[in-house]
Amino acid sequence: MIFCRSAGVSPALCSTASFTCSSVRFFCTPKAFVHRETSEVTSIVLESVDGSPLPAALPGQYLVLRLYPEKNSRPIVRSYSISGASNSGAYRISVKRETGPGSRYIVDATQAGDMFETSAPRGDFVLRSGLRPVVLLSAGIGVTPVLCMLHALAAESAGSPRKVWWIHAARKCEGARFHSGIPATIEHYSRKPLDHRI
Repeated sequence: MIFCRSAGVSPALCSTASFTCSSVRFFCTPKAFVHRETSEVTSIVLESVDGSPLPAALPGQYLVLRLYPEKNSRPIVRSYSISGASNSGAYRISVKRETGPGSRYIVDATQAGDMFETSAPRGDFVLRSGLRPVVLLSAGIGVTPVLCMLHALAAESAGSPRKVWWIHAARKCEGARFHSGIPATIEHYSRKPLDHRI
C-alpha cells in the first residue's frame, strides 16, 4: 500500500487502483528512473507500484500529473505527453525546464523512487492504424508525442509497408540529440530507410 495525498479530501491509502478526484482519476506510480536528455530536458519513467500492468496507452496520448512543488501547498495539475513506447508496460514522459512551477519541480527536484499521482493516458491526438503513409511534423519539445508514434511505427514496420516522413525543427543541436536514435530504431525494424529531416 502507498500513502498518497489527495487535494480537497483526506489523505488516503491506495495501491495501483485509481481513485477519483474532481474529473480526473489518478493512481499512484513510483518513478523508476530519471534520465537527463539535455541541459534542459529530463525524461522520467513511471511504473506501477506493484508491477501490475498500467492502463494501456495509444501512441500520442498524454498523462495528467498532480504535483506538489511545495509542502502544504495546493497541488498543481500539468499534462505531459508520453514520449516512450506506448506498449512498454511503463510510461515515459520528457519534460523541458521552463519558467513554470510544474516543469521546474519535475526537472530540479524529483528523484528516483518519488511518488507521482497520474491519470490514465488521455487524448485523441493518436497515430491511426492502417497502411497509408505517415507524415509527422514536430518542433522543439513538441516532439514528445511524435516520439511515441515513431516507437509504435518501428514496432509494426517489420510487417508493414507504410512509408514514414518525419520533419523536425530544433533551435539547438543539443535538442536534436534528444531523439537522434529514432531513425536508426525504425530502420532496424523495417530494414528500409526513414525519410527524416532535422
